[in-house]
Amino acid sequence: TGLMEMALRAAGPRVLCLVHGAFSERFATIAEALGKEVERIESPLGASPDLAAARRRLTEHRFDAVTVCLSETSTGVAVSPAEVAAALSERGAASLLVDAVTYLGAAAIDASEHGLDFVFAGTQKALALPPGLGLYAVSEAMLERAAASTERGFFLDLLRITEAHA
Repeated sequence: TGLMEMALRAAGPRVLCLVHGAFSERFATIAEALGKEVERIESPLGASPDLAAARRRLTEHRFDAVTVCLSETSTGVAVSPAEVAAALSERGAASLLVDAVTYLGAAAIDASEHGLDFVFAGTQKALALPPGLGLYAVSEAMLERAAASTERGFFLDLLRITEAHA
């Protein structure tokens, strides 16, 4: 949850959220709590995120970020990074923020190859390690865009934390 908020704080004001379960819903709710202009593309529980609708919306409007869960923890529905990348390749400068909590470790993921700007996971799910640790990968492009954000906060400041880890 903290990594969701950290990624959203570093993104601009307009966010497209693909919602198809409890955790993708949480991503959208956090964006709204941060005062982002959120547009949701909702799919029924048990369905994959509607990538075709997202692709259409991205051609009609400019967004600063798109959120998606690769594997919706609440339903087990998964979508591959390759599918997401292909469907959302024409997203302009919108950062692609990806929940991979139950995906990372269970299936292959290459953030660079698929143009994923921020990918996060926890240790307790597919990695089957002790709970409590969050990990993320971030693209250089997202770090550059985050530098322009005045809403990064302090505790969850993507730039400060990434620089400290480097």
